[in-house]
Amino acid sequence: MPKPSEPLSNRTIRTLRICASSSGIVLVLGALFADPLGLSAPGLGRGQAALLVLGAVLLAVSLLRHPLRAYVTLAVIVFNVLAMLAFLELAATACFWVAGRSGAGPPVSGRHARLLESHRAAYAPFVVWREQEHSEGCFTIGPDGRRVTPGASADPRAYEVFCFGGSTMIGWGVPDSLTIPSILQRDLTRRLDVPVRVINFGQQAYVSTQELIELMLQLRSGARPDLVIFYDGVNDAYAAFQSGVAGVHENLSDVSARFSGTGESRQSILACLAGHSNLLALVRLLSEREGRLPAADRPVDYATIGVSADSLSSSIVSIYEADCRMALAMCREYGPEVAFFWQPVLGVGREDAGRLRTRRSC
Repeated sequence: MPKPSEPLSNRTIRTLRICASSSGIVLVLGALFADPLGLSAPGLGRGQAALLVLGAVLLAVSLLRHPLRAYVTLAVIVFNVLAMLAFLELAATACFWVAGRSGAGPPVSGRHARLLESHRAAYAPFVVWREQEHSEGCFTIGPDGRRVTPGASADPRAYEVFCFGGSTMIGWGVPDSLTIPSILQRDLTRRLDVPVRVINFGQQAYVSTQELIELMLQLRSGARPDLVIFYDGVNDAYAAFQSGVAGVHENLSDVSARFSGTGESRQSILACLAGHSNLLALVRLLSEREGRLPAADRPVDYATIGVSADSLSSSIVSIYEADCRMALAMCREYGPEVAFFWQPVLGVGREDAGRLRTRRSC
């Protein structure tokens, strides 16, 4: 029969205690004096906190009478907690899956849902982002980051139309043949006796200022369209609604956080895991439905953040008018005609719509 393992000698245990206590003291002192020594920025950072906790654990272990027995007990507890969390995470994932299959989730088709999941935008100079090349059934983004317009002529002498806008112009959720530029392509082809090329410059979540910059980049590169069309409204208003400031692009805080190094790429591992946890998402959803969310996590209105809705609305329209005037100036210089269309939405009141109609500069 094999001999049972012999317990560690007193000398070995004493050596382990000395190593643990020495390491713990070094780590604690390093965490406490990192700032004066210039090894870290002022204040208690994440690295210092981790060193402090690890040093405290090592010191506690060195004082235990049976450190190995305590380690085994702690390991069993941690393992069972992690196993339970993994089971609950799988259960929460299954709940979301069942809700999506039963129609309790967002009303989107399977193809549209796959398209949304696979969609990725890439950084683009000056305009911030642009669609990546993609093909999913009848939804096609070309290598230039633009939605394909079926039937567009490649003849260099063709009557050329540039269409600018957001998701409505790019045709999010509809096939290539049913986007606004595609319908315009077919209509102009029937009406005109020359080849027609309608180019879809629509981009997901673009506001009018991004489209103005894109037009400038195209004219700078030598493009000379015959007609330029802008179709805007919703995104200009929504971007201002997101940030409380007019004249900015959408998701301003996310883009700003990435640039300043405070975004997801700089988050701790625990914060990243929490952000992708279905269990926490389910708990949050249930808390929202029962009204148990803390006041800081509840939706805020303009009064809460100190923004006047009337002033913000006026700023949105004023900035849009300024973009229109600059587009008109560029088109007068480079030749194409230009047309502006404000999207018909219920959120635009009579006064706002009347103001847009009476400003002939746009």
